Amino acid sequence: MVIHITIPIVPKAQARDRIGVIAGKARSYKSPKQRLEENKLQYLLMAQRPPEPFKGAISLIVGIYLPIPKKSRIWQEKALKGEIRPTTRPDIDNYAKQILDTMQGIYFADDKQVVTMEIYKRYGNQPRWEIRLEGD
Repeated sequence: MVIHITIPIVPKAQARDRIGVIAGKARSYKSPKQRLEENKLQYLLMAQRPPEPFKGAISLIVGIYLPIPKKSRIWQEKALKGEIRPTTRPDIDNYAKQILDTMQGIYFADDKQVVTMEIYKRYGNQPRWEIRLEGD
């Protein structure tokens, strides 16, 4: 089975966990801003979920389309054509972590099922996540 998903929001990378001390013990927790981003993404993913999660090996392709920065018109046209690609932070692996953690439990039981993954960043007029999921 193959599923194509478009999530029309500005992609956000996963933020690092916060560390706090509670009752003398160090604890890690997600920031409220990170939880909000995960909840928004999860809500939009739920609307397109399969009848039941994939079982077995999964191949995943994730396209991250980021807003075009305010620069010269020529620079923006080149970015839109793909001649200029986003090489700035956040790192691509943080985007991967965000999407894998959010899809877990909805599209597959555990992200260990993902055996191949392609992920890329581009600029686009419409910021979005483009996801292609293939599996059993």
